[in-house]
Order: sequence, then structure tokens, then C-alpha cells
Amino acid sequence: MQRIKQLFNRRARLVRNLAIASAITIFAVGTAMATLKMRLSDGTTTVDIVDNGVGDLSPGITGLITASVSFPNYLVDVQVGSTKPVLGNSLQPEMDLGSTVIPSGTAIPSLTIDVSDTGYLGAGTVFLKASNTQTALGSVTFKAWADPANVDFGTGGIAGSIGPVGSGTFLSTAGVISTVPFSLHERVIFSPTGAGGVFSTDFDTKVSPEGSSLAMLLPGLAPLGLILRRRMKKA
Repeated sequence: MQRIKQLFNRRARLVRNLAIASAITIFAVGTAMATLKMRLSDGTTTVDIVDNGVGDLSPGITGLITASVSFPNYLVDVQVGSTKPVLGNSLQPEMDLGSTVIPSGTAIPSLTIDVSDTGYLGAGTVFLKASNTQTALGSVTFKAWADPANVDFGTGGIAGSIGPVGSGTFLSTAGVISTVPFSLHERVIFSPTGAGGVFSTDFDTKVSPEGSSLAMLLPGLAPLGLILRRRMKKA
């Protein structure tokens, strides 16, 4: 009887350790080689900023890009993009893009700001929340993608959009992402119709898990549990 209890305890520890190792592996795969990126463009000039690279005003903080960029017709005064591990993680995907944009000049083109990262593993429903407070003339459009191709700035897979809108807070559901890994990509388009004033926006994309991550782990553990049960019966 004592030998059976020892055998059971050893098998229980083995199952627990394998479960922990599997969870660590899933998390590691989702974060390996994944780097937050930002892109700003007025149609003529494009500025790319890589997390902890040139142009990032918050170096040393992985998962956060802070930037201030000037264009001929814009001052992007405050620009913050954040994601894992600062905001959420691989199994709880979330991305946020906050901007303060001041249009100037006479002929003002649209300004597009994108953030993107790869290696998310938490499948589920994609929710969008956007807010805009503006004294500037014009409108803002918010777009987001959860792309199963898992590429930077991917525009495939689940897509959602809000706008064009003025001031206010807006909610939307983009759909369900079920293929992992995937990338998240947010885009905000500023479309002023005159100079002066300020756009102040915040855009959050969040994936609400539906048990998908756990479902990835259980099939691999089921055969092991069956084997251990048979061995215990023999013992």
C-alpha cells in the first residue's frame, strides 16, 4: 500500500511539472522574437520606431514605445503604444495606442499611426474601445486586426473598425480569433479639415479568452493521464 501511494505521488508530481513546463513553453513561444513596433506616416514621410530602438523615448521598458515626432503639417506631441509585458501578456492579449496630435499648415494630409506586435496565444473575442476628445476640425478613424499570419502590421484575419468619429467614447466587437499564434495591429487615422486645435485619442484592443489557451494544453496531457491510470491499476 505504501509503495502504491509513493507511485501515485511521483506520478502526480510528474503531471504537475509537465503542466507547468507546457505553460512556460507556451508563454515563451509567444514572447520570443516579438518586438513592439510603431509606424507614423502622412503619405509622404514615414517614420518607423522599434521598441527600445532609435526614437523610443522610453528605452529599457520592453512593451512600451513613447515618441514625439514632427511632420510638416503635424506635431505628434505625445505618442504611446503599449502591449505585453507592460499591458497584458501572450495569453491575455491587449494593445493600447494613445495620441495627442496637433494639425497645422494649410494643406493638411491625413496622418496614420500604427502599432503592432506578434506572438499572441490567447484566442478569443476581439473587443475594441476608442475615445477621442478634439478641439480640432475633422474626424478620427480607428482600425484593428488580429492576424493569424502572425506578421508585423498584418491586415488579415479578424478586423474591426470605429469611425470616422468626432469626440466621444466608442465600443465595438471585431470577431473571434481562433488561430494561434497571431499578431495584433492597431491603426488610428487623423483626418483634419483645418489647422489648429488638438486631437487626443486612446485606442485599446483586447482579446477575451474563451478557454482556448487551456484547450491547447489539455489534449497533450490526456494521453499521459491515461497511461498513468493504467499503470496505477496494474500496481
